[in-house]
Amino acid sequence: MINFNRWGPTQAQGPVTAALLAYELLSASIWLRGLWCVIHGPPAAPRPWQFPLRSLLLIMFGAAISLGAFRLVLNQSRDVLLAVAIGLFVAVMYLLAWLLVQTAFVWATRPTRAIGV
Repeated sequence: MINFNRWGPTQAQGPVTAALLAYELLSASIWLRGLWCVIHGPPAAPRPWQFPLRSLLLIMFGAAISLGAFRLVLNQSRDVLLAVAIGLFVAVMYLLAWLLVQTAFVWATRPTRAIGV
């Protein structure tokens, strides 16, 4: 936020404080829930879905690369539409590469069947 809006320390003090406070409230509530599960055991019903950490890291990496490309083009040309187009292009190319790797992994790990069985 600070770099994107070109804020100084006094201008960034309010938004950064609010973001840190929101993070602390969210992390404290998650920590308290985790502490409750450690003391009293896991919930009775298993959770149907859990977000894998690997996917989160890949999504954040893709977002960082896309925003970096956006910022680089914006600094060089000052054309916002061009910067958005380049950022979206990089995001789509990253997504397509990720899908290609996932598909190749699925095809490589699927069981093979004998011909004529």
